[in-house]
Amino acid sequence: SSPISPCNGSSTSGPPPLPPPPLPPRLSFPAALPEASFASSAPPLPPPVTMISCRSSASSSLVEVARILALILTSDFVEESNKKIAVSDLYADLDRSVSALIRVLRDGNGLESRIDAAIVLDAIIAASDAGTMVLIAEEELIRELVRLIGPSDEKGAAMDRRAVEAGLGCLARISAAKRARPRVVRSGVVPALARVLMASSAVAPAATAEKALRVMEAAAGCAEGRAAICEDGAAAATAVVARMVKAGREGAESAVAVLWSVCQAFRDRRAVEAVAAAEGGATKMLLLMQSGCSPAARQMAADLLKIYRVNSKSCLAGYDTKTTHITPF
Repeated sequence: SSPISPCNGSSTSGPPPLPPPPLPPRLSFPAALPEASFASSAPPLPPPVTMISCRSSASSSLVEVARILALILTSDFVEESNKKIAVSDLYADLDRSVSALIRVLRDGNGLESRIDAAIVLDAIIAASDAGTMVLIAEEELIRELVRLIGPSDEKGAAMDRRAVEAGLGCLARISAAKRARPRVVRSGVVPALARVLMASSAVAPAATAEKALRVMEAAAGCAEGRAAICEDGAAAATAVVARMVKAGREGAESAVAVLWSVCQAFRDRRAVEAVAAAEGGATKMLLLMQSGCSPAARQMAADLLKIYRVNSKSCLAGYDTKTTHITPF
C-alpha cells in the first residue's frame, strides 16, 4: 500500500517524509562546574583552589583565574548551585585561596584584576561565619581593600566606581565582626571612607554612600575608630554630615549614629566643632527627624541639634531634645 501523508492523509507516491531534527539540548553548566570543559577536545579544568593557589606572585595565570571566577560569580547565566560549588572548592583550602587572592590585590597587573580578586573574596567572606571571617581578615588583606576603595590624594590616583563597590562589599562584611573592627581602622579605612563620601555621585551613588556610612558606623563602635574620625580636624565627621541625606534612609541613620557617637556620647571637642561648622547640618538633622527614621535615630538627631547655633528657636519647637541613653551600635 502507498504511504499516507501525515499532513492530509492522502496517498503519495514518493518516499516517506523525514522526521524533524531533534531540538538542541538546553544549555547548562555541568554539575561539577570546576571540572567543566566547553570543548570536547579541551582537557578538564582543575578545581579553582588548585588553579588559584600557584606559588608565583600574581602571575598572569593567577590573574586569569581570578577573572574567570569573578565572571562566574557575577554572571546571571550561571546557576546559583554552580556558584556555590566554585566557592566551596575555594573554601576547602581557605588559607591558600585567600593568600593567592591577596597577591592579586597587591600585585595584579591592573585595576581590573584587583577588582576581580575583591569580587571573589567577597563571595568567600559571605560564606564564612564570624570566627572564620576574623581569621580571613588579616591586616594585609584589609590594607589592600582600603587601597582599592580610596587611593590617597597624594598619589593622584582617581577613584573608580567598580573598585569602590567591590572593596566596600568586602569591608562591610568584615567590619560586621566586632573583633575585626580595630584591625580595619588601623588599616586606614576612616580617611578612605571620607574620600568616598566626598566623591561625586558618579563614583559613589547613594547605595555606595550608604555602604560607606555603614562601615563608618562600625568603625565608630571601637575606640580606635572614634579617634580616627576625630583626627585631621574631624574631616571624616564633616564628610558624614555632607552625605547624610544623600545615602538613603539607612545611610542617614548610620550617619547620625556616627555623629552622635563622637559628639554626644564621647563629647570629642574636635568633632563637635567640625559638625557645628558643617554647612546645612541643622537642616539635615531636622529633615531626618521628620522622615520615617527609627525612634533611636530621631532621638540622636535631636541630641545633635544642641550643638548648632540656631538663631530662631522656634524652628525647634515641638521636639524633645532631652538626652537619653541610646547606644547606636
